[in-house]
Amino acid sequence: MFFLYALLSVLILTTSVNALGRGEKLNESPLPATRELVNRAVILAESDRPWAAIAALKKSISVSPNYLQAHIEYGNVKADYLNRSDELQAEYRSLIRRFPRNPIYLMALHFHTKGEIGRETLQRVVELAPEWAWGHYAKAMLINGTDLEGAIVELQRCIKKDRNAYAAYETLIEWQEKRVRRIDCAIQTAKQLATETDIRPELRLQHQWRLRLVKQQQSKESKDALADELSQLERSGDVDILRAIRLAYLNLLHDRRRAQLIETRILALDPSWTAYRGSPHRMMTRNQSQVPRHVVLVNREILLREQAYEIAHATDISHDGRIIRLQELLRRQPSAALRRIIYEYIFQLAVRSTNAKEGRKYGLGLQAMDPDDSALLSQMALVLADKRSHLSEALSFARKAERLTAVFRPARRPPNTSQAWLDFLFPEEKQREQYERNRALALDALGWTLTQMQKPGLAERWLRQAIEIEPTESRLLHLATALKRLGRHDEAALFENESISFLADRLRKKFSNEVVDDLGVTPINGRSFKLSELKGKVVLINFWATWCAPCLQEMPFLKKLHEKYKQEGLQILAVSIDDDLHKVLSFTRENGLTFFVAHAPNLARQLKAHAIPASLFFDKHGHLRYRQSGFSEGDEREIEVVITELLKQ
Repeated sequence: MFFLYALLSVLILTTSVNALGRGEKLNESPLPATRELVNRAVILAESDRPWAAIAALKKSISVSPNYLQAHIEYGNVKADYLNRSDELQAEYRSLIRRFPRNPIYLMALHFHTKGEIGRETLQRVVELAPEWAWGHYAKAMLINGTDLEGAIVELQRCIKKDRNAYAAYETLIEWQEKRVRRIDCAIQTAKQLATETDIRPELRLQHQWRLRLVKQQQSKESKDALADELSQLERSGDVDILRAIRLAYLNLLHDRRRAQLIETRILALDPSWTAYRGSPHRMMTRNQSQVPRHVVLVNREILLREQAYEIAHATDISHDGRIIRLQELLRRQPSAALRRIIYEYIFQLAVRSTNAKEGRKYGLGLQAMDPDDSALLSQMALVLADKRSHLSEALSFARKAERLTAVFRPARRPPNTSQAWLDFLFPEEKQREQYERNRALALDALGWTLTQMQKPGLAERWLRQAIEIEPTESRLLHLATALKRLGRHDEAALFENESISFLADRLRKKFSNEVVDDLGVTPINGRSFKLSELKGKVVLINFWATWCAPCLQEMPFLKKLHEKYKQEGLQILAVSIDDDLHKVLSFTRENGLTFFVAHAPNLARQLKAHAIPASLFFDKHGHLRYRQSGFSEGDEREIEVVITELLKQ
């Protein structure tokens, strides 16, 4: 079915004939019905109907094969809404091979690749069709570095022959404003653009509004004048006009209240509208081995991704709670690109909480998407080994990761990601640096898995190699464990002590020396005092709430910590931000908390603790030395090391 669909796509696109003459016929305006089909396709794509948009665009191309804008929108839908930019470029490269004298396909490929295909393509367009509107555009792109004035003239010729050439308007305005600094000329070009009603209001109106503010140096008078103009335009019942007005309030006048009023009007006219419609969100994300990839999200996908990000980074929800909420987002059937992002969030949460079940499940899902991700395999092996779960499978993952990192290999280009973009973000020097980290991770995973399989003799070699490349606290402890199981306890103790020093050194580098106000506190289980009265003690102030799952997970540890170090000078103050004091009282009694507990929601704001749980560590002089946000399994060691370091001072 896919083959037939691809064949049909090529057959429709190839109905175009080679450009005649030197480009004059290419300047003929498309039929009105063709313009309408293209505009209809844009609306369909924005309404989450990309395949219907593709069908409309194919029809428009079959009717007016020389209409470049139809080819551009076809590429926009296929690349942005369907995440098929590789397929799109292959399609047009094939057409160029079959019809090498057709400049339409060359120019379309220029836009599909964001201008990354090289000067040769633009030069070929100029050779084939120097009098075509877009032949002038191509020439402008070629000469602007050496003859900017000539390039500006070429853009003006492009616009004269194709009054809907938005890319030419946009480039010309930018050059006039920023490169030759002729603001009046830029305003004149923007005014001309604003009259072209075939171009959507969101695109054609913003430039003139912005440039007027720029010319008048963002004065209050200029902003008031624009606000008055927008107020007059608000009477329009045209959704597209209202969308342009909303953007002006947001981006030019920074008036969120007026923008929200416009949003209400738009929704009344079009209940399906969202603020994200029609504005593809381009972002960079990385796999576990840190290879970057280009991702485009559209329409509701943008909101879903924001929700996923907020859940993944929430500090008032446990790791397992966040995993559950992210799994709920997966039920909303996100695109393949967004599904992978959510998988990565879940996998990282599973790794941090050593949740072997979810780590294995979502790790396998990610592996199917990216078999070359060695760090993913290593992390899967480590989380399974930590829990002694599926050890044979963990060993298989670790061995594959070791093989993948046996020698340096340049990163393979991820699908739908340009090679030029990858080379810019991840040059070979950075790739080699990351390779060393990935290699150390793979060796540690193999050694630790073998240790957990009761094969410490085989493990030692790999663990020592990992530490030689990049020592970490966990790797030092892994080697210490292997040595203990070999009966070499004295040697193991050396690595255990080194691991403690390693973590302490890392944490000391993060210590600050903040002076805070001398605030008063009234514990529910003691007399009132000021923070200054606790000088001479190391003080841990922990902000928490009875409804916060990580806070409740942390509280038993704080209780043990207080009992262990109170004689050495540790004082803990747990400050609840609950609305209900009775809940705090009940929790304190039921859990037998012996350190100070206070109900003081305002104290968090005064000490700039913006999320819970949050721990603030004060030294014996009353200076704030360290802040920690959130709590998850494994954080206990960090907290204890901070306290022991402060007790030494």
